[in-house]
Amino acid sequence: MLGRGRVAIQHSAALTGHPRADPEKRLDPRSGAGGEQREQAERELADAAQTVEDLEHQLDGVKGELAATQAHLTEGLAQRQSQAVELAQFRERLNAAEQAARMAREQHTAELKQLRDELAKAQARGEEAARMHGELDTLRAQNDALLAALKPAKPAKPSGKGGATST
Repeated sequence: MLGRGRVAIQHSAALTGHPRADPEKRLDPRSGAGGEQREQAERELADAAQTVEDLEHQLDGVKGELAATQAHLTEGLAQRQSQAVELAQFRERLNAAEQAARMAREQHTAELKQLRDELAKAQARGEEAARMHGELDTLRAQNDALLAALKPAKPAKPSGKGGATST
């Protein structure tokens, strides 16, 4: 940084007419006007050097702030990219879970339909069995009635001993 400062000071000296800028324009140190001009030029040169030093210090501060801002930006971008990757992975898992849920729902719906069909068939078989049981009871009752009707009435047994009586 001092190199830039010296260049700036030499440039400043040339602009202000400082004796060091152009050896031909040097004033005689013995003359009074030259001494005052020289002192004035030295003061201006010192002010310019201080200004350059202050500006260099400010520039260093701004460069430091810029580096910190760039580091913060880089960190923010890395974090954002990481979050984007996480979000994409989450979306993939969510889509897979939704697909699995749809497939499970379809499977459960099919199973439920099958179970309802089986239940309806079982109920129909139960109703048919109850109807047939009723018919069986009716047929048994009719069979018992027919058997009872077909049995001859038992004849009355004679009361006497032995057999035939003579007349």
